[in-house]
Amino acid sequence: MRKLPVTPVLTSARRGSILPAVAVSILVIGAAMALALDRAWIDAAQVELTVATDAAALAAARDLATDDLLRIGADTSDGRIAAARLAATQVAEMNRVAGTPLALTDADITFGQWVYSQSSGTFVFLETELDPLAVMITGIRERSRSNPVGLLMRGVTGQPAADLARRAIATLDNQIVGVRAAANLVVPGLPLAILDQDPTGNRLDTWQAQITARKGGDQAGYDTTTNTVTAAADGIPEIVLSGSATDAATTTTKKPNFCFVDFSTSYDPQHVATMVTHGWTHGDLKPFNHELSLANMPVTLPATAAPGGSEWEALTPMAGECRVCLLYMPVAASTSTATGSSTGLAVSITGLVAGRILSISRNAGQPPQIVFQPGVIITRAAETATEIVAQVAAQNANSETQTTSTAPVSSTAALNPYIYKMTLAH
Repeated sequence: MRKLPVTPVLTSARRGSILPAVAVSILVIGAAMALALDRAWIDAAQVELTVATDAAALAAARDLATDDLLRIGADTSDGRIAAARLAATQVAEMNRVAGTPLALTDADITFGQWVYSQSSGTFVFLETELDPLAVMITGIRERSRSNPVGLLMRGVTGQPAADLARRAIATLDNQIVGVRAAANLVVPGLPLAILDQDPTGNRLDTWQAQITARKGGDQAGYDTTTNTVTAAADGIPEIVLSGSATDAATTTTKKPNFCFVDFSTSYDPQHVATMVTHGWTHGDLKPFNHELSLANMPVTLPATAAPGGSEWEALTPMAGECRVCLLYMPVAASTSTATGSSTGLAVSITGLVAGRILSISRNAGQPPQIVFQPGVIITRAAETATEIVAQVAAQNANSETQTTSTAPVSSTAALNPYIYKMTLAH
């Protein structure tokens, strides 16, 4: 029998060469995944550090604008700075960065002013502890502090930790030019107007005499830590507000020095009561393009010096709560310039202040009385001259020629001692 030739089976040497390539690919992919995981971990830690520094800066700035600013003769800068530093430290520790509370040193908390620089055309932080209205927080997680952010894949990447830092600046501005309500932003205001001044100088129950000139009594105060009214002097004068038993102011021997106002076509007690409870909404300020601007004042509003039960029922729970209020002057005419409609009583709004009700007194047949004390409020609804400067600078930066002066409006804008706006920068 003839034997067929046996064809030898050739084995490929390529099989052995694939294994090193696969191993290298696995190592590359693993290293890439490790880098991606570490990058995601660092990014998450950076976000947490931003949140922590922002929160600390806002907490510190809030303690810089307190009722202490209204007390005369006391050196309150040191006390406010100490309180602000403590608030920043406590809030920072409440926020974790990569699983560890953020610790701040005194050097990480800097106080100063947020000022406009003519040379650069921008706002800069000027360090000072003399009446500071800005605070800069520097959050640091670095090897120099022995607290870097440990990486997850240090065994793969060979990088044991990452250094992170973040700086936040919270600023306070009381160069107030008005207040504005938005669809999702309510002005924390009361529809309460207080007599501004008496041009004849005969009346002493005005805001200018009792509060600005500090001729008001100081028989009570408000403890913000316990949120209670105290029967002791606190260095801030009060003004006693008296209304009318009826809408006719001449029926009492003493003329009223306060009233409730409405932003609508006529005075509506239910609408006013709603504003007492909820503040001034976007819809409430619609007749004024949703804002009350000092540049457009005086403006005449329908009012009453003898509010009914609905207004008082809404006002009573507001005792102790600091709100934006209005100053007014009496007007001879009874036509509202906001709507052109006729009203029973009209007053001319001349300014914006803030404060809280300490007590309310209502006796049958007697004019109602309110003991009112000025206070400091921080609200995002405030509009400032500084914002106008920033808007003008931005417009000029986007145009070939400057059509509007970039000089800081804030240099001539009046300071409002009661209303502040807080902003955040990085």
